Amino acid sequence: MESQGRPLTAQERERIREAILDLLETDAEFRTRVFQLVVPAELRQILDEIRQFRLDFKTYSEAQDKRFEALISEMNRRFEEVDKRFEALISEMNRRFEEVDKRFEALISEMNRRFEEVDKRFEEMDKRFEAILEQIREIRVELAGLGGRLGRGFEDLVRQTLKAVVGAEVKEVKRLIMWDEKGEVYGHPENVEFDAYASNSEKFLIEVKSSANKGDVLIFNKKAEWAEKTLGKTRKILIAAYVEDAAYRECIQLGITVISRNIVPREKEEDTLRL
Repeated sequence: MESQGRPLTAQERERIREAILDLLETDAEFRTRVFQLVVPAELRQILDEIRQFRLDFKTYSEAQDKRFEALISEMNRRFEEVDKRFEALISEMNRRFEEVDKRFEALISEMNRRFEEVDKRFEEMDKRFEAILEQIREIRVELAGLGGRLGRGFEDLVRQTLKAVVGAEVKEVKRLIMWDEKGEVYGHPENVEFDAYASNSEKFLIEVKSSANKGDVLIFNKKAEWAEKTLGKTRKILIAAYVEDAAYRECIQLGITVISRNIVPREKEEDTLRL
């Protein structure tokens, strides 16, 4: 009993401590028993719950990892499908753009072909206009030496002019003189003369002037309207080397066809003296 009540020496305490530590490290049952003796039941319960929570959290984390892996796999699969659809869409768009390019190329080629045809037509028209202008120049030369005399050369000239400018072919051109018994044209009975008269399916009354002013146009129109009472509907044509601007505009209003190389502009107001 005395030995039991004797305090332990330092060596004994050291041996006991080392033995306990060795048992704690090597003997699980001893370690559990010590834990139960040292740690209160409430704390052990908390520790058990923490341990269980860690196990549950690990299980939950593993499940979440699997779900994320499955989700990522599904997303990758869908993205691959989307990529394939985009590739197919881009391929289809490229095919359609190529078709559009081909259609535009064909359209441009057709437009170029038509423009070339139009250019050729304009070239032909230019040649025809040049020919007409040349004939008009010849008319000017003829008119310059006409001096009121009519002959075979004049008849040929009128026929050629009608054919080239008006597109009418006539066999015969004659000077026309009609008697105005009532004096409707000049205010007293008088012969009404026309430089030339021609007909085919149409009738032509032709006035020839070296130069024509508005008064000449009005007189010609008055004579033609009077003659139409006898001849029926006619086509009025004025051939002149020079036509004043006012006379030309009057011809347009009266339906008179003008064949002339030069339209003389009207005088400026500052060059005109009004009284």
